[in-house]
Amino acid sequence: MGFANLAGRLMSSLISDQRWLNRMIVYCCCCFVAGLSTTFSIFATHYYTFAIYAAVYGFSGGFIIALQSVVLTDIVGLEKLTAAFGLLLLLEGACVFVGPPMAGSLTDYFDGDYTWAFVVTGILMSLAGVSLLVVPVVNFVVAKKSKALKVMVVT
Repeated sequence: MGFANLAGRLMSSLISDQRWLNRMIVYCCCCFVAGLSTTFSIFATHYYTFAIYAAVYGFSGGFIIALQSVVLTDIVGLEKLTAAFGLLLLLEGACVFVGPPMAGSLTDYFDGDYTWAFVVTGILMSLAGVSLLVVPVVNFVVAKKSKALKVMVVT
């Protein structure tokens, strides 16, 4: 997982500076892939399948870690970055504080079976990636409307 995470971080640095690629969409896709791999990790019953899960999760996690502050800057701008980053860390800390006891409660409820803890965690992570896709879609719609308004004003 560590080598895959390192590879993901290095690859994200190469990819994130490309003008033809939207960093936020890459970030969302990586969140979705990490969540999906966690959801399906319950089927990793052998060493090799678990190694594949660890590599996919580590690689996508490397992208997530490396692109987090860049995407946050794209969303809120450089002026509000410190406040937004503080809020992001607060929310991440709350999730880290609440997540393990909730996963333990799920495990206890299902008589010591960790399956549902992984499934719920993976689904929530995938939903986070999908829900963040709203931002580029809204930006695209706003850009189209402003371009249409400019055309209407000129003619």
